[in-house]
Amino acid sequence: MTDFKWGKFNKTAKQYIAESDAFLNIAVGSIRSGKTITCLLRFLMFIDESPHTSFAIAGKTITSLRRNVIEPLCEMLESFGIDYEYHYQKQEINFLDNSIALFGIDKEGSDARIQGYTCAGALIDEATVMNQAGFQMLLSRCSLSDAKIFVTCNPGSPQNFVYTDYVGNKELIESGRVKVWNFLIEDNENLTEEYIENIKSMYSKGSVFYKRHILNQWVSGQGAIFDSFTDDNILQGDIYLKDYLYFGIGSDYGTSTTTCYSLVGIKQ
Repeated sequence: MTDFKWGKFNKTAKQYIAESDAFLNIAVGSIRSGKTITCLLRFLMFIDESPHTSFAIAGKTITSLRRNVIEPLCEMLESFGIDYEYHYQKQEINFLDNSIALFGIDKEGSDARIQGYTCAGALIDEATVMNQAGFQMLLSRCSLSDAKIFVTCNPGSPQNFVYTDYVGNKELIESGRVKVWNFLIEDNENLTEEYIENIKSMYSKGSVFYKRHILNQWVSGQGAIFDSFTDDNILQGDIYLKDYLYFGIGSDYGTSTTTCYSLVGIKQ
């Protein structure tokens, strides 16, 4: 392990660390905005405060989790002078009296690996790219008293389950069960202005990637294939059949990927 060097925590990061006391605490942000390190520190603080000893960390895959979360987590523990054991075969980290189970949630059936596990809290990395059933299963396993979950993600489509079920769920947010913080790359005081401008210049400002990963916006994939397709083409709410001349069904047959069907209506 390399020596871990603590950087600066900006206003948003400090607010997250101080105020993330909901059941589900979501850090949404652009790339390199500092959300992962912030959530890692908060997760360790939560473990230290918790009377329980069983916790979990999840990512899309174990490989990505090892690179994005496990390595900096172990470096943090070393910086605090805390001895730990990383059991690769069991996918578990132990330190002091605590046990952290590690899960990859990348495909259908991922929830079966989590089912039956019980813990007091979890850190979930890059939630928008993981399997929904596995994500929901892990939430249900955080059933011990005063359990808390800390989530990082980049924005995705407004139809992504993280947005529809949690970030955009006014009822859950108003109840205090879900809290959301927005992290921007410009707010990361550990990055130079030159680096930020270099990263921003690599992507078209009208592209989906730029809007999601730089501007921190939840946008659909307009322009990804068809230039004329925009958010205005996505209908929300009820559809009245009498408004349309006829309907057609388009299909995209997938052999190694999912087969998709879409209902297309031609309006009067």
